[in-house]
Amino acid sequence: MPLKAKLDGREIVSILCSDGDWSEAQRASKGTENRLRMSCCDAPAYASHSPLDLRYFAHKSGYDRCSSSGESDEHESLKAAAARAVQSLVGWQADVEVSGDGWRADALAIRGSIKIAIEVQLSAQAKRRTGARNDRFEASEVSAFWLKGPRNHFNDFGDGLQAPVHGTSIREQMASVGAAVRGLLGAVERQVGMANELARLIRTIPGWKYKIDLQGTIPACFELQHEGKRQQILLGELGPSLLPTIFRPVDGKQIGADQFAGAILQLRVNAPHLRGYQASSFQLASDDLSNSLARQLRPILEGSKTWRGKEHTEVVPGAFVHYAEECSDCKARFLRITHLLIGHPRRPRTLPVKVVRDEWRWYEPILSTAEALSRKVGLPLGPLSDGGESAYFQPKRARQKCPACGKHAPDPLVSDDEVLRAWPGRDEHFRYRLPLPGKGWGASARWVTQPAPDAAAWDALLDTKRTERQQERDEERRREELAEAERKRRHEELQRQAEERHQQRIADDLARKAADEQRAIEARRQAEKDRQMRMVTQQGERKSKLRTAAETAIRDNERRNLWLTTGNSHLRSLGDAVAPRPIEVAAQSQEGLERALQLLRSTKF
Repeated sequence: MPLKAKLDGREIVSILCSDGDWSEAQRASKGTENRLRMSCCDAPAYASHSPLDLRYFAHKSGYDRCSSSGESDEHESLKAAAARAVQSLVGWQADVEVSGDGWRADALAIRGSIKIAIEVQLSAQAKRRTGARNDRFEASEVSAFWLKGPRNHFNDFGDGLQAPVHGTSIREQMASVGAAVRGLLGAVERQVGMANELARLIRTIPGWKYKIDLQGTIPACFELQHEGKRQQILLGELGPSLLPTIFRPVDGKQIGADQFAGAILQLRVNAPHLRGYQASSFQLASDDLSNSLARQLRPILEGSKTWRGKEHTEVVPGAFVHYAEECSDCKARFLRITHLLIGHPRRPRTLPVKVVRDEWRWYEPILSTAEALSRKVGLPLGPLSDGGESAYFQPKRARQKCPACGKHAPDPLVSDDEVLRAWPGRDEHFRYRLPLPGKGWGASARWVTQPAPDAAAWDALLDTKRTERQQERDEERRREELAEAERKRRHEELQRQAEERHQQRIADDLARKAADEQRAIEARRQAEKDRQMRMVTQQGERKSKLRTAAETAIRDNERRNLWLTTGNSHLRSLGDAVAPRPIEVAAQSQEGLERALQLLRSTKF
């Protein structure tokens, strides 16, 4: 469905022409004069309507072999929707099927010098093919806007303007194309408006020169120069796809850190912030571009406002806070450095002064200047030693020692606040690159020289502090002596108690041993007594047996020889073995038996 034709030699567009021209084209289609001819091949044409009420031109019968008649009805409908959307906006002109040097645009949006080719791409197209076609558009100073059909929704067309075509029906897709085109041209108007207002603002600030980088015919980036420094300003209303420059960090710094404002500037109205350029963007009011732009950018271009990032620093003067220290052990005098006063003798109005005490990372780069100060004042510098790692993510600490005996120096006499208030030195011992506080757009630091405090007041402060420290040392010594005396008394008391416990243990052991011996003696006595009682009992039993035997013998009138032994206490008859020391008793008569019995009774065994 071609949309262009020539009516009496004058080119008309079916979807954009007036109703009068369309009626005339329809009348010319019915005549035999062939006043209406196709623009593509000059063949006779006629004007018609599609089922969607889309006006178009067609070849008359017999002339329909033109090579340009291969586009689908869907493609023609979306192309017509794009052209209508352009024509509906005030100030824009639309054209369709426009050819150029190696390119042919489905629709062309024109406003002043700006030309935007609108391409409806329904068939699948690779990124390389898209890039080649974009290059041909750019060579003719034309910007390309791609409307991607469903087959290209997930294809990356690379850098450039692009939007997907949504919808399942042709009417929904035409509505989607119209909304995308109107949104794009509105963003282009805002971006061009920002560029015009920015150019006017820059011309009002002395010392600045600029040039504009274009993407096709659309301004995308301003390149500014001022006293040898550059500044880039991005126009971000159309997003990152139009940016012509690949931004890279310089010397390892963040992108834009080397520029006049410390960052690349971004301007936008409705578009989102462009990430990856470090600084926050400036959102302008669409109904008051001039005033909002001047309010945001004039302080930056005049140098009163800069971007502060984590990599930004400022070189400031620094001084050692020092005094003569006397070692408490060997009484040697040496140079004691307690603070590094950053920003002294100048003070900033918006940047706080840094007072740093005993931090290894501050001493290390300026140690040579400390040694020069030592030679100047004529006192040896107490050596610095690394105090080892401290808490997690905390800087290492350094400790200063006495150069004579190696004893660690005491705590500083003065506090941080007293240093800021009373240090009278005006000498600049070193220069330090100080990180700027905070992050974001802020006023530049202004440094002013502060009046020097009275040196006599500083000396008086040191004397007072030394006196207080000596009193503290004396008090500490007295407390230590009292504590030592108490420790000695407690030690002696513990020794006395231990000796008493030892003597008590010895006495207890002796008493226990005596009791054991007494019990042993008593046991032996009782055993002896029991033995004697057993012996007495046994003797009584033997005597009883002997008497019984003798009486029996006497009664039986038998002559018996009775034998008594002291070892074996029993009676033996004649014929038995003879016991030692026998006592023979002979009894041959009644009278002899009675005498023998009496003798036996009186005998003690």
